[in-house]
Amino acid sequence: MPGAIDHAQLALKAAGSDKEKVGQVYRILGMIHNSLGHPEKTSTYFADSITSCNDRPGLRLAQSLLESGKFHTSIGKLEIAEEQLGRTIEMLKEMGADHFLQKAQKAWKELMDLRGKDKELSNKKSVAELATDKKVLSTPVEAEPIQIAKPQTGGIISRLLDQTLDRLLEITRAERGLVLTVPDGKSGIQTLASRHLDDTSVADISQNIVLTAIQNADLVVTTDAPNDPRFETSQSIIDYKIRSVLCMPLRTGDNRILGAIYADHRGLEFFADKDIQFFRAFGDFVAIALDNTLRYRDLQLDLEKLAGMRTNLDGLVGGSPAMQTLYDMVERVSTADIPVLLQGETGTGKGLAARTIHARSKRSSGPFLQQNCAALSKELLESELFGHAKGSFTGAFEAREGLFEAANGGTIFLDEIGDAPPEVQVRLLHVIEEGTVRRVGENHNRNVDVRIIAATNRDLKADVSSGMFREDLYYRLRVVPITIPPLRERPEDIPLLADHLLKLYPPAKEKNISSFDPELIQAFCRHNWPGNIRELENEIRRGVALSEPGATISAPSLSEHFAGELSDKAPISINGPLKNAVAQFEKEAIKAALAANEWNVTHTAEKLGLTRAGLQGKMRKYKIQRDKGKNS
Repeated sequence: MPGAIDHAQLALKAAGSDKEKVGQVYRILGMIHNSLGHPEKTSTYFADSITSCNDRPGLRLAQSLLESGKFHTSIGKLEIAEEQLGRTIEMLKEMGADHFLQKAQKAWKELMDLRGKDKELSNKKSVAELATDKKVLSTPVEAEPIQIAKPQTGGIISRLLDQTLDRLLEITRAERGLVLTVPDGKSGIQTLASRHLDDTSVADISQNIVLTAIQNADLVVTTDAPNDPRFETSQSIIDYKIRSVLCMPLRTGDNRILGAIYADHRGLEFFADKDIQFFRAFGDFVAIALDNTLRYRDLQLDLEKLAGMRTNLDGLVGGSPAMQTLYDMVERVSTADIPVLLQGETGTGKGLAARTIHARSKRSSGPFLQQNCAALSKELLESELFGHAKGSFTGAFEAREGLFEAANGGTIFLDEIGDAPPEVQVRLLHVIEEGTVRRVGENHNRNVDVRIIAATNRDLKADVSSGMFREDLYYRLRVVPITIPPLRERPEDIPLLADHLLKLYPPAKEKNISSFDPELIQAFCRHNWPGNIRELENEIRRGVALSEPGATISAPSLSEHFAGELSDKAPISINGPLKNAVAQFEKEAIKAALAANEWNVTHTAEKLGLTRAGLQGKMRKYKIQRDKGKNS
């Protein structure tokens, strides 16, 4: 949820005064809160979305009315739903928007079914009926090959499905398990996750059973498949010695079929009544969880697209233009197996960028090793990087491979490359040009296959001019230079980054500390941060250490700079009537709260205990407007 809210704040910021775009963001936020089970917030956001789009009736307004109508159907407010869906259908017919019209007509049919209310889903058959139900398999199904390649589901979905299958196999004692999906409503199916089935054996499951469960939208059960008359024509049952099978369609609350969850056993008759009942209930739960997770992911992607920016790339955090450029460069060079030179001040995150490039490269399964070239003497650095022979120097009691050999097939990250001694620079040039290393004390070379990512906080071009760094090595390393921006050049990223660092710090979780004083965040944004992210991280750790459990981190718990900056604020002077001073204080408090919440009116109103309309009224009263020239 925090990630989606961050994206929404950026999207609202990007939308500016464009009411249609603002309405689109509110619609997406309504859908997020609906998927998370927050009806009051859902209703508020959908209402705000409709209000924002009302001035320009068009597709955006129709989409907002459609989602709001579906929501009100789901909570039983059928009259509101009927009015909104009816208006939606009229608008979409006039626009000729057939795709959305089909969705609206489907929602209208579901509403009318609820109005009539005698329709109930047949979801309560007994186990005995399911195991012998001829109707379930009465329609011949043409089995299509199950696609082995898994779609890109994303980290959160993959974790959900992996945990789901682990739990399912543990409780039912099934031998193998699969979660499958029907991509984009097509007839073919794809695997999302599997247990005890590799890519070559995924096709060994009974495809006929899977497709039948999906097409008939009902649980398929057999506890003795080879002797089950329903499967007498299923060659896969015989070929793959499948005996017991459970296959449950993953059906959402609005009757969409996402796919199926499948479990089988090739041993003796296996699944008991309690296993089958559990499987049915578990399948319903998985459908809801997967649907919500997919919706949540898609909504986050929509918000990112709407805002035109991302806020996180494998731990690199920020939504500023400078970070968008960095994300783009990192993604581009990751797939190109060439040297990269990361340039930037100390503490900007060069090491994290190097890890991200490695993790996204084709070498990601290989090692990632790093060495700070400024941390060791010339002799020790040579030994560490290139290895040494036994007896090559005092204390070399045995031969040892260097980091280049140990990183074979992977990536080596050379931090502070500008501080590498001249002798080491010569050896590095040889590795890059020849692809070989020679251990200290040996006279033969060893082949290595390593990608080099180097980093520096120095001006290497100036060092080349002064003779401190080899020109040929400079150009060999600088195939693709990437500059990591300092924190002072992207102050708009600081609230996101501070929140991210706080969440990553275990003691903060232990002490239940999860937020900052809004004034402190403003002070963070004004600070110059000579130590960059490392300095911010240290301030946060200090704040956690000195704050009481459950407290909000505030200036007194940080270094003297922040404590002094905020304590030096002049108090409000009262030179006239008290009501003028109160009004001035209220105005400043509202402006500070808006800045702390990225000028998101809805969230600011919640923080201040006001309605959205109430806050907007006070903003008009005090003529509060966002200064477009400032970051907040």
